[in-house]
Amino acid sequence: MFKVYIAGPISADTVEAERANVERAMEIADQLVSFDIAVYLPHMSWFVDRHAERCGRKKLGYRYLKQDMEWILQCDAVFRMEGDSIGADKEVAFAVKNRIKVFVTINRLKKAAYDKKQEDVAAAKVNPSNFPDENPFSSNECSITIPVDPLSVQYKKVDHAKRMVEESVCVAAAEAHSQSTAKLPDFKVSEVVEYPSGARESKLNHRFDLIPLEGLKAVAEVAHYGATKYGVNNWKKGIPINSMLNHALRHVILFLSGDTTDDHLPHAAWRLLAAIDCLKMDPKPTKQEIPNGS
Repeated sequence: MFKVYIAGPISADTVEAERANVERAMEIADQLVSFDIAVYLPHMSWFVDRHAERCGRKKLGYRYLKQDMEWILQCDAVFRMEGDSIGADKEVAFAVKNRIKVFVTINRLKKAAYDKKQEDVAAAKVNPSNFPDENPFSSNECSITIPVDPLSVQYKKVDHAKRMVEESVCVAAAEAHSQSTAKLPDFKVSEVVEYPSGARESKLNHRFDLIPLEGLKAVAEVAHYGATKYGVNNWKKGIPINSMLNHALRHVILFLSGDTTDDHLPHAAWRLLAAIDCLKMDPKPTKQEIPNGS
């Protein structure tokens, strides 16, 4: 059976808004379960927290995220609900890192479950009874309408075109991660060193211990900002190296001119690191024209 983890917002400014988030997730879960998809719904922990409050105990919400990651590893896919959520974003990033598919439209998720079921049927692993013989999906999916919460919390109708673009970013991120893990850094060692104590080990010609940690932290913050704005490993989809250098030089020049509207040096450093990585993957890159405004 196709297993899906539903990631989406829970926390909100009021209990009523939180309940609305949970009920939206329950509605989505109901649609998937009716299609013979096994669903893990982390939003149910909201009811556990309410029960804890009534009993005078401390809520355990902060612990659920760590436990939820274990459940994600057991699933075939993650469905990302619409709405801002730091926790859900972390869950999506975790799924991408572990090469678990991420979906943002119900019909495409159902189609993936359908295709998986057909593969299982072909392999004679499951009984195809109670499952449609023909693919029930059309290429043109309508927007998903979620019932409005009785507490009058209003939600925007899903913009199908926008969601398709978001999903393509998730898929591209997963592919980029797969490509990045396929080529690990080459830390060759050829010599053995011996210490006065008699201990011996391979000599490593890389001094990672000398990398400035504050600078590394600043670059990591830039990487987080870029992943949030453009998608994880978006740059690996093909940003030309001359554009990387162009952006790096821009940040250096702005820093030298006294501009303080951005953390220019960490941005420049990240661009240069990315350019080095591109050069390692393609020693003879083809210079590409940079679009106007880049």
